[in-house]
Amino acid sequence: WINAPPWVAGMTTETLSADIFNVILGNGECGAEALRVCQRLEELRDKQILSELIAGGPPELETKWGDCLAVTLQKAAPQGQNAEYAAFQQMGGHWRLLDLLSDVRQTDPSMRDRFYAQFNVPDLLSALLAALGTDGQLNVAAHCCARNLARSSILRQQLASAVPILVDNLEEDRLVQAAAAALCNIACHGETKAHAVECGAVSRLVVQLRRAELSPVAAEDVVACLGVLTGNHEAGIAALFALAHTDGVDLVFGPFLTCLQQEDAFALQCLSLDVVLGLCTASVKFRTWTVNESSLVKVDLPRLLRSEDASVRMSALKAAASLAGVSGFISLFQSSGGVGALQSVLEREVPGPVAGLMVRSVSSDPFAERREPTQRDLAQHLMSKILLI
Repeated sequence: WINAPPWVAGMTTETLSADIFNVILGNGECGAEALRVCQRLEELRDKQILSELIAGGPPELETKWGDCLAVTLQKAAPQGQNAEYAAFQQMGGHWRLLDLLSDVRQTDPSMRDRFYAQFNVPDLLSALLAALGTDGQLNVAAHCCARNLARSSILRQQLASAVPILVDNLEEDRLVQAAAAALCNIACHGETKAHAVECGAVSRLVVQLRRAELSPVAAEDVVACLGVLTGNHEAGIAALFALAHTDGVDLVFGPFLTCLQQEDAFALQCLSLDVVLGLCTASVKFRTWTVNESSLVKVDLPRLLRSEDASVRMSALKAAASLAGVSGFISLFQSSGGVGALQSVLEREVPGPVAGLMVRSVSSDPFAERREPTQRDLAQHLMSKILLI
């Protein structure tokens, strides 16, 4: 579709728009078409063509997609469903359809407002808030919708009242990933973040992170939510340290380090390192514990520096550079194979024309911003610091 001639792509988009509209306004006889439309939307996830389709509104140009969905969601499920429609309902029904329609990460500012305006419908948002407290697969899909719509600052404000129910749903193993993802987007600023902490979100998230059954993908959403609630937020940090005082340091912070050992879960590893480093910045005592008593310097950092994933290696280098000045770091890092791990980074990275932690980009402008350090810059800096070169 993306590589099709413009006239073919236009026909395809127009046809899909009409199909979506028919499914939204349809009944129990449109189950097969609903399943086909959902499959097509999954194939177009995060594609520009889908973003343009949604921003343009439904075929009935006097209304919004959100208006159409609000009308349908307020109706009772049709009687005498066929097998296909029952399957559509099992996967979340029209909430799943809304999830697929709204799960587009907007990178084009000019389209962002038009896209989210399609869902800025009071009746739709009210139905969504009510659905978060229901049971079944519809509830999971509704949480995904809340996550998607909360990417808009305007819609996020209108979903703020969902915080208590989302925090409660963190205790549900079936809902924890979707609830954490939704809470992460809704409670990312100001009063909603404070409200989430007051409702007990931090302790519930940590308890879930301890679960051996929690998948790496679900753990990623849990850690991301913890990062939001503790990032530059004294109340969130205080709640986490208070929990450590009650339950023990290993039980509270150990799960973050366990996340670093999840093979091939690169995003989870980076997120976990970011959260740990944020806590290190907030507390000298925690920073000292992390370096001298946890497994981070003795085991995790040398291994992560040898990761096949560039983002993991960069996160590990930044962590090492941040902690290098803590008493005990250099001796522990050296004895744990850290120097060899740094050497492996240097062997991977081809030397550039310039070096140094803060190197000015090649430019005729004397006030040009300094570029971010490369992996090689950080590795050389750490090597010189450790070996006192």
